[in-house]
Amino acid sequence: MNVTVTTIVIGILIGLFVLAFFMKKRFGLLGLAIAAGTLLASQLTPWMQDFTQAVQQYLGGVSPVAAAAIILTILPSIILMLTKQKKYHSTKGRILGAILYTAMAGFAFLPFVIDSVEISEEVKAFILTSQTTAIIAGVIVALLDLTLFGKKSGAEKK
Repeated sequence: MNVTVTTIVIGILIGLFVLAFFMKKRFGLLGLAIAAGTLLASQLTPWMQDFTQAVQQYLGGVSPVAAAAIILTILPSIILMLTKQKKYHSTKGRILGAILYTAMAGFAFLPFVIDSVEISEEVKAFILTSQTTAIIAGVIVALLDLTLFGKKSGAEKK
């Protein structure tokens, strides 16, 4: 069974959406964690590639580089999912936060998926250029979520 990178990324994105929705975690810290994971992936993928080559038989059709980068990209946000932090209390907030989180992760995963899609080189270049802009916009929205839209605790209301 040959599983493509695109299939794995779509599965991961669905899993991240479900996880963010049911854990009710706010987008702010998770969005910043995706941005941090993107930086980690860009710097540490060559180092982690040795590990993924050791387990390559379990990766199917995924290259060790893509596997290492995907793991490094989502690891900070998965760790933060398990910590205590602010949560959404409304269903609308949970849906919006999960969509924003999944979209930002999707933009972070673009370089790994783009090669398996049949599109022109100009479109690929535009998409990869837009990736940086989308991640910057995600960081701005995450910072706004952290500073403007969070409920104040009892100590801060005084």
